[in-house]
Amino acid sequence: MDIRTVRRAAELLSRLSGRRQEVAVLPMRVQKAPFPDGPADALPRAVPESVGIQSGYLQEFLKQAAADKTENLHSLTVLRHGKVIAACSFAPFDRDVWHVTHSLCKTVTGLCAGILIGDGLLSPGERVVDLFPEKASPLARIRWRGLLVRHLLNMTSGASLNEVASVTQMDWVRGFLDSTPQFEPGREFQYNSMNSYMLSAIICKKTGKTLTEFLEARLFGPMGIRNFHWETCPLGIEKGGWGLYLKQEDMAKLGLLVLRRGEWAGRALVPADYIGEMSRRQSEPPESMSDYGYGFQCWLWARPGSVLFNGLFGQNILVIPELDMVIASNAGGNRMFGKSSYLSLCERYFGAGVRLPDRCPPDPRAYRRLCRTVRQLEAGALPEKGVFSFLERLRQQRLHETHSAAVAGRRYVFEPGAARLLPLFVQLLENNYTTGISAVCFSCEAKQLYITFEEGEERNTLEVGFSAAARGKVCANGEEQLVAVSGVWTQNEDGVPVLKLDIAFLEQASTRHIKLFFDAEETVRMRITETPSKQALQDGAAAIFGGNRLLGAFSGAVDGKARMEAWLSALAEPELTGRLERKEEKRGAK
Repeated sequence: MDIRTVRRAAELLSRLSGRRQEVAVLPMRVQKAPFPDGPADALPRAVPESVGIQSGYLQEFLKQAAADKTENLHSLTVLRHGKVIAACSFAPFDRDVWHVTHSLCKTVTGLCAGILIGDGLLSPGERVVDLFPEKASPLARIRWRGLLVRHLLNMTSGASLNEVASVTQMDWVRGFLDSTPQFEPGREFQYNSMNSYMLSAIICKKTGKTLTEFLEARLFGPMGIRNFHWETCPLGIEKGGWGLYLKQEDMAKLGLLVLRRGEWAGRALVPADYIGEMSRRQSEPPESMSDYGYGFQCWLWARPGSVLFNGLFGQNILVIPELDMVIASNAGGNRMFGKSSYLSLCERYFGAGVRLPDRCPPDPRAYRRLCRTVRQLEAGALPEKGVFSFLERLRQQRLHETHSAAVAGRRYVFEPGAARLLPLFVQLLENNYTTGISAVCFSCEAKQLYITFEEGEERNTLEVGFSAAARGKVCANGEEQLVAVSGVWTQNEDGVPVLKLDIAFLEQASTRHIKLFFDAEETVRMRITETPSKQALQDGAAAIFGGNRLLGAFSGAVDGKARMEAWLSALAEPELTGRLERKEEKRGAK
C-alpha cells in the first residue's frame, strides 16, 4: 500500500477520535437504500420428518445456536431437499428485513464471473492489466504482468491495496493497479476484498452494465430475488466484496442454486462446470482462517463438496451436497472469518459422519414443540431459569413509569466528539460520519418513554420498548437505518438510576449499547459500547486500515500499535457527560 493511502487512513482515524466537524477524507454519499417493504418470493415449506430430520433434533440445534451469546445470531433458515424446514429470527431481529451480507457477497460476485466464463466473455487466464488499458500505467503493466483473473478468484493476487481504498480513494481500479504487489500473483493465499471489487469492475467492463443490472437480468431476476441493494464505489461500480443487502430467504435461494449446480427452475443460470471448479480447493488459506481450503470466491467446508459463503461477524450460507441441505444465517458475532462456534455447531449436527435418512416417521408432538420454540425465540421469551416472575415484571413496570416520568422534559447538552449513534463499523464501511451527539432529550407520552438524539441538524426520536423492543429509524446524513430499541431501568451499586438501552440496527451486524447514569439532576453520564465486541472492531479496523504500515503512520515510533488501539478503544467505547439545560437557557437560545 502506498504511503499516501496509509497517511489518509491515519488522518481519517485521527479525525474520528477528535472533535472535527468534517471527518471523511472522501465526499460522503448516501450508500444504503431505505428498506423496501415487500415480501420475498417464498421457498416451499415442509415438516422436518418428511425430509428425514427429526423435529426434536432441529429444535435442539436452534436452542444451542440461540444459547451461544458470542455468536449473537440474528436469524437462521434450514433447508433440506429444496424445502424450508425451519426459519427463525432471534428477537429483536427480523428475517424478513434485508441484512448486510459483508464478505458473503464475494461468492455472488464469483457466480457472476462464472456466468461470463460460461458465455465465453471471460477467461480465468486473462491478464487483468489487459482489461483496463486506460488505467494501467507502463509501470503497472510491468508490476502486474503476471496477474490473471484466476488469481482474483482464488485470492492469490498479492495485492497490497485493501478495503482502505473505500475511504481514501475515488478510483479503486487505478489505485489497485498503481499499488505494488506484495508477492508474485498465484504464489500464496491472501484474503483481500479488493480482489472481489476488481472482479466486479471486470464484469461491468465486459458487459457494459452495472453489476446490479447484470444480476437482475441473469441471476436474481430469474430466481425471484427482487429486494436487494449493492453499494458502489465513488465511480458507480458495485463493491463486489461487501455492501450487498439481502433478505435471508433470498440468501437461502443462492445456496440452493449452488446445491443444484447452477440450475434454477429447469434453467441453467450458472454453468455446472464452473460450480464444480468453484467448489474445489483452489488455494490454501492459513489454518487460523479455515481448515478446508478456498475455492473461487468461496470457502470450503467439512463435508466433501460443501461450500461456505462467509461474511464478517457471522453472515453465512452453508451448502452441504451430501445431505442435500442449505443453512443460511445472519449474526452480529465476534469472528471475522470462516471459523466460529456457530460453524462448529453446524459441523456437530450436520458435518462429516452425520447420516440422515430421506424420511422419518411423523412426530406431530415434536413438531409442535419445534414451532413453539421458534415462536419463543422470535418473541425473545425462551423459557429458562431466571425468567422474571409476575411480581418482578410488575416491579420493572413501576420502575419504568417512575423513572421515565422523572426524566421527561429534560434536555442534556454534550460537547460533540467521538460519540455517535451510528455504530463505528457502519460508519467506517459506509463512509458516514456525523458531528457527534450534541444533546439527548426525554419525553413521555401515554407512559411511554421517547429519547431524541441530536447530532448536528438531525434529530432521531426513538421509542424505548420495555416489555418488547420498539421499532424505529435512525437517520445519519440522510442515510436511513431500521432499528429496534429495548430498554430497562435499574440502579448501580450506589443507588444511581441507570437507563440501559440496546439499539439493534436490524439491517446490520451491529447493536449499540448505551448506559445513561443519572448521578444528579444536573448531569447525566453516557457510556456507549457496541456488539460486535471492541476487540472484534479493533481487529477488523486494523485489517481494513492497513495493518502494521498504518500503525507507523500514527506516531512514527514503536508505540504506534498501542496508540492506534487506544484511539480505536475510545471510538468503540466513548464516554461523555451531559449538562441539564435550564428553561432560561432555552429561552435565551430562542
